[in-house]
Amino acid sequence: MLYINTWAFVRDSVPFNVFGVIDPELDVYLDGLDGDPPSGQYAGLSESFLRASNATKTVATYSYYAYAGMLPRLIKVSALRSPGFDWSLLDFFVEGPPAGHPNSESCEQYLSLISYAYARWAEPVNVDPETGAATSALTDIGYQMRQAISNVRPISGLGTSSWATPDSAVEYSPTPVLEPGVGTKLSEEGPEFSTDFSSSTLNFHRRAVPAAPDPWSGGLELLTPLYKTTFRSNPREGVFYKLKQLGPIPWDEVTGQPAINPAVWNYPSVSESWSGNNGPP
Repeated sequence: MLYINTWAFVRDSVPFNVFGVIDPELDVYLDGLDGDPPSGQYAGLSESFLRASNATKTVATYSYYAYAGMLPRLIKVSALRSPGFDWSLLDFFVEGPPAGHPNSESCEQYLSLISYAYARWAEPVNVDPETGAATSALTDIGYQMRQAISNVRPISGLGTSSWATPDSAVEYSPTPVLEPGVGTKLSEEGPEFSTDFSSSTLNFHRRAVPAAPDPWSGGLELLTPLYKTTFRSNPREGVFYKLKQLGPIPWDEVTGQPAINPAVWNYPSVSESWSGNNGPP
């Protein structure tokens, strides 16, 4: 029986933009054009168009985890088949293998278990833009899930009795792979969003781009983190459901606003330019 370090993903930071270049060699070539004939073009395309096409923008976050303990997960089939096997072992976190266990000696671990059932999250429309948290216990889908799973596997410091009480568990964050890019639009310097949808956009309080998390401490390190972007960000643009219903409004995680005008995100408006009754051509 092998015991594996187990972590709970608990939250992510405020989203930020990360900018990059798809083909660095193309960028070097464009830098050398300097307006040379024909009019700074390459393969019939303008320099400005190529630069825009060669750029990427990714929404990223820093992820935070709480250490739960160790769980036995790799077990001999012969042990599982035994009528006397204690299945409750699978549901209790321990500090390490029991004394006298064949695997009780400490060793490096490159495999970890990660649970997302303890993360507190809500649909974008139910997130407070100033705090990034759910607006209420009723909209905090992650908290509801945490209450259910904690009946089986409670984790110390990840509360389930009071929604408004902050978690007390120590948070760890992997070494950042993506950093906020120069020109990221998330700042606290003033309004810079479009008012096409609503004048209230100008009142949006944007949280500052977070500083890189502190290094790991306490001798613990999660070597296999997964999330580097907004947790549960599933806009599902372009997906169609029965009765000609559209999916949720595409959302801009950085601005905290709809990515398109919500008033036109409905089947009749979107389908005006379509021919026939079978959806988009």
